[in-house]
Amino acid sequence: MEKIKSVFSKVVEWVKSHLAIVGIILAVVVVLIVAVNFVGGAEKRAINKYISAINSCDDEKIIKAMNLEASIAWSEADSYLSDSDDVVGDFEDALEDVEDDDVESLEDSIKDSIDKDDKGKNKLKLLDVVYSTPAKDNKDLKKVVCKVRLTSKPDDEDEDDEEDSIWKKEKQYTSVQESYVTFILYKNKVIYPSPTYL
Repeated sequence: MEKIKSVFSKVVEWVKSHLAIVGIILAVVVVLIVAVNFVGGAEKRAINKYISAINSCDDEKIIKAMNLEASIAWSEADSYLSDSDDVVGDFEDALEDVEDDDVESLEDSIKDSIDKDDKGKNKLKLLDVVYSTPAKDNKDLKKVVCKVRLTSKPDDEDEDDEEDSIWKKEKQYTSVQESYVTFILYKNKVIYPSPTYL
């Protein structure tokens, strides 16, 4: 027991005599931890922001969480030019050709597809970022595969269907599904999938 006290007191004395060095080391460690979390979590934060906007059924939040110009360009490069070997180059070319009318049209489409009355019926939750990888030719373009959970509550309208059912006591229930979703990000904003897909 005396040996433990002796070693402990020597360590305490060393720390006290080298307090400035210990403080600097602790500060550097804290800064490194914060930096690693901040830099490494940019994709996760972007996806969480997007999912939160979808869960809130707020079209303005969804629009802010997306890069609409890049979303339009990605749909053009991915869908119409998919036989090309250079999807990233096609995406960059399409991005230059996106016009304000295209962006306004996509905004209107998102606003028309989002129903604020649906808030709380479905809840999407990010469980894990499985992996994230940038495109070979454009570091701003990233593919992020995530594990997500979708919880869906039954509609109130479904209760009306009970009268039409052949079963005496048919009950509605909340369903829970877990799956993997691929998100495409451009400059740390979601460009794919569209909110109506989720």
